[in-house]
Amino acid sequence: MTDSTNDNNSNPDLTLAALALRLYVGLQVLLAGVDKFMVNGAFGGFAGYKANMLRMADGISGGSIMLPWMTRPYALALPWILLLSGAAILLGIKNRIALSIAALTYISLSIGLALVREDVWHLGIYLGLTAAALCLNKYNRFALLKD
Repeated sequence: MTDSTNDNNSNPDLTLAALALRLYVGLQVLLAGVDKFMVNGAFGGFAGYKANMLRMADGISGGSIMLPWMTRPYALALPWILLLSGAAILLGIKNRIALSIAALTYISLSIGLALVREDVWHLGIYLGLTAAALCLNKYNRFALLKD
């Protein structure tokens, strides 16, 4: 015997799980983007953002095989990617695309940090949660703009 509620994507438990994961992952990604603008615990604005990101890029290129021309554009784009995808996930705007961007960002961060021998296990956890949110995306009933 099959449950017809699973066939039409209206299972309330899976809908709640999708919402919970979407809110958690979206907030995590958004706050990771906001963090790139912080200097000494306060909002540093664009100057703080640029200084933080160039320091991160130079640290990665200085401690790995990656060159500054590879790391600097990535580092400067990273906060904006995190802010936009995090906001889109939270609001439920094209979640499949936004979650995929978040997942690819976690993968790319893991590669860059692994090259400088940083611990990346926490990024693996975020990647797993993002993948779970992608798997539950078809139960995402509370979205502003669905896929």
